[in-house]
Amino acid sequence: MRLFTKFWIAIVGVTMAVLLLAISVYAYMLYSTENDATLAMLEEQSATISTMINNDMPPKDIYANMSRFCLARSAASILYDRALPENSPSYYVSAALQAELEDSAPLYEQALSEGEPLNLHLPTKEGDRSFSLLLYGRPMPDGRYLLMACHTSTFYGALLGQMRTITLILLVSILLTTMLSSLLARTIVRPLKDIDYASQQIAAGNFDVHIETRGQDELASVASSINTMSEQLKRSDSFKNEIISNVSHNLKTPIAAILTYTELLKSCDGIDPAQQQQFVEIIDARARTLEDMVKSMILLSKIQTGATQIRFEVIDLEELCQDTIDSFRVLADKKNLTLRLTCTGEIPAVISDYEKLSTILSNLLSNAVKHSFPGHAVDILLSREGRSTSVTVSDTGEGIHPDDLPHVWERFFKSSHSKISRDEGSGIGMHIVKSMFDLLEYPYDLDSVPGEGTTVTFTIPDLDEVPKA
Repeated sequence: MRLFTKFWIAIVGVTMAVLLLAISVYAYMLYSTENDATLAMLEEQSATISTMINNDMPPKDIYANMSRFCLARSAASILYDRALPENSPSYYVSAALQAELEDSAPLYEQALSEGEPLNLHLPTKEGDRSFSLLLYGRPMPDGRYLLMACHTSTFYGALLGQMRTITLILLVSILLTTMLSSLLARTIVRPLKDIDYASQQIAAGNFDVHIETRGQDELASVASSINTMSEQLKRSDSFKNEIISNVSHNLKTPIAAILTYTELLKSCDGIDPAQQQQFVEIIDARARTLEDMVKSMILLSKIQTGATQIRFEVIDLEELCQDTIDSFRVLADKKNLTLRLTCTGEIPAVISDYEKLSTILSNLLSNAVKHSFPGHAVDILLSREGRSTSVTVSDTGEGIHPDDLPHVWERFFKSSHSKISRDEGSGIGMHIVKSMFDLLEYPYDLDSVPGEGTTVTFTIPDLDEVPKA
C-alpha cells in the first residue's frame, strides 16, 4: 500500500470518527432538547387546565382550550371522569393517534385508576423508529384525570433529521482530508525518496551524496544523519585508500631489507660472525620498524573511527616523563645523546589519560632523538603556569625546513629536506600527536629553526577531580 493511501485512510478514518461522534452528540442534544420542550408544553397545558378547574371556569371553556391545544400541538387530550367514564371529553388530532392511544390503554389504565402521574415513551404503532408516543397524565383538582398524548422524536429520528447535514459535512471533510493527506504525503514522501536514493547510493559504494535538509523536524534530522554518515564513510574510504597506498609504500623498504639480509644469511655459509651479527641487527631493527608502523596505524585507525575513549586518572607527570626518557636511553646512547628532565619548581600530579599522554611524550621524544645531532641533548622541561602544567620537548638537531612547517601535523607526511632518517618511520607520528592534543583539548605550539633544533610545547589544564566516564 502506498504511503499516500495510508495517510488518506488514516486521516479520513480519524476525521470521520470524530465527525460522527460530534454529530451523534449534537443529535442527542437535539433529541433531549425537543423532548424537554414537549414535556414542558404538556406540563404547561396540564397546569392551565388545573387552573381553569380551580377557577370554576365553564366546562365549555375548558373543552375549547383542550380542543385548541390538540389542534395546535397535533396531540390528543382526554379528561377522564373516573366516576362517570362516559362523560370524559376527548379530543384527537387524528384517527391514527386515537388508535395508538387506545391500543396503549393497558399501559396507562393503572395510573389512571390510581390517580398517579404518568410520563411514558412508547414505540409508534407503525413501528417507525423516528418517533415515539409520549403519554403524559396528571390528576386534576376535581378528581378527574388529564391524559395527553403526542408524537416526539427519538434519538434515531434526530440523527436521521440531520442526515443531509451529515452527508454534506462528510463530503466536505473527505475532500479537505484528501487535500491535506496529499499535502502531508508530498511533504513526507519527497524527503523519504531523497533519503532512499542516498541510502541506495551509499550501499552501492558511492559516498559522494548529499541530501538537502529543510526545517528542523524528524525527517530533517534523519537526512542530516545520512549526510553525516556519508561524510564519515567518505572520509573513512579516503582514509582506507590512503592507508593502503602509504602502507604499501612504507612497508616496502623494511620488508625489502629484511628479505635481503635474510637471503644473505641463508646463502653465505662462511660468513664472518661479526658481519652476521650486523645483518641480524639490521633485520631486528627493520622488524621493529615494521612493528612500530603497525602499532601506529592501528592507533591512528582507532582515532579516525572514534573507537578510542578518554580515561582520566591522576598521573605523576614527572615520573611519566622519566619513564619515557628511560625507554629511549639505549637508542640515545647509540647516538651519543643526552636525555634530560628539568622541572621548574614543584610539579603537582595532573589528571589526564595515561595511555594518550604517554603516546604523546613517546612520539615527541622519538622524533627529537631521531633528528638530533650526535653528541647533543634532548630536553623535557616541566613548568607551572597558573592553573596548568606546561610540557616542552626540545632538541638541538636539524630542525624543520620552513616549507615543511605547515605540513608537519599532516598524516603520512615525510620531509624531502630531512637528511636524517629520511626513509625511517611511517610519517604518522606527529599526526597522532596532534590527534591526541585535539582529543584531550590541549593547547600546543611548535617552533623550529633549521640547523638549530625543534621545540614542541603543550599545556595540561588543571582539573579539580577525575571526570566520570
